[in-house]
Amino acid sequence: MSTHPDAGGWAAPANERETLTDRLKRYILDKRMLPGDPLPSETDLAEILSASRSSVREALRTLAALDIIEIRHGHGTFVGQMSFAGTIESLIFKGLLSSQGDLEVIDDLIDLREAFDIALTDHVMAGLAQTPDPAIEETLAAMDTHAAANNPAGVVAAEKRFHQQLLGHAGNKLAKQLGTALWEVHSTVANTIRTPSQEELLETAKTHRTMYEMALHSRGRRYQAAILDRYEPLRGQVQKLASTPRPDTDRP
Repeated sequence: MSTHPDAGGWAAPANERETLTDRLKRYILDKRMLPGDPLPSETDLAEILSASRSSVREALRTLAALDIIEIRHGHGTFVGQMSFAGTIESLIFKGLLSSQGDLEVIDDLIDLREAFDIALTDHVMAGLAQTPDPAIEETLAAMDTHAAANNPAGVVAAEKRFHQQLLGHAGNKLAKQLGTALWEVHSTVANTIRTPSQEELLETAKTHRTMYEMALHSRGRRYQAAILDRYEPLRGQVQKLASTPRPDTDRP
């Protein structure tokens, strides 16, 4: 006999096509559970959902892969924190697959990142409120140092940190996570295709400093112009690569 209050009393499948994974998600929503809240045990979930423990275990693994839940071995299962980790991995893989045949995916990512950054202009400027951010300035200094040392990995790490810090001023946690996800996908796919030159690294550092200074002083149009300046060279690189004949790998 079950000891869980929801056993036998929770809703049946909403329709015949609803999977056990769908029912688990619906259970979390119906119970208004929040990130970090514990889920019932596998045994209790099996009774609540009228399913076998093995089926419940498999559904939990699926949701864990999507970052909807978090399985902590020895502690239990919990509602996951809001995360784009699964989406990032999927988009990176698809982007890498696509880039083997064409560069259209990179161009699409550039368009998306550019539109996203421009759309948040007013939010970022309002968040900064013309108050210098020492953390961003430290990141920009690190980017300058890595660019001068011709260290692409260092510049990439600093650029990621810069965008996270800048979007942190937008006052929207989801925007920060989504912006970081777009950056992660774009950067990974683009850097897999080619390694930037030192000249490009120096220009990257310079453009990001301009973005920060224009946002800091609430110069919206110049901030957006700096965003466009950041992405325009990337478009040129994509077009150049697209026009470069690829070696015939099928020939002996």
